[in-house]
Amino acid sequence: TASLAGSMPERTIVRAIDVLQVDPWSESAYQLLVAAHAASGDRAAARRALQRCEAMLDELGAAPSPETTGLMRRLREADRPAGDGPGAWVDPATPR
Repeated sequence: TASLAGSMPERTIVRAIDVLQVDPWSESAYQLLVAAHAASGDRAAARRALQRCEAMLDELGAAPSPETTGLMRRLREADRPAGDGPGAWVDPATPR
């Protein structure tokens, strides 16, 4: 699914939004939405989707999954200024 977000981000964004309209509690749909926005270069939209995911998890009293935590970390890393490390989104499907 993460590779789908990276290879076809626009389609993945539409599909993730469709899923969230039916199931607003789907953490995996939020993960796809965040990854697809980031892969398309829209990190601001990725952060907003991640904030909505965090709010949903808070409402449920649930902790984020390791996958969601990884997305949070990758977004923070991508947002660092140029001299502080990699500034590009790293697709979770890409081996490190």
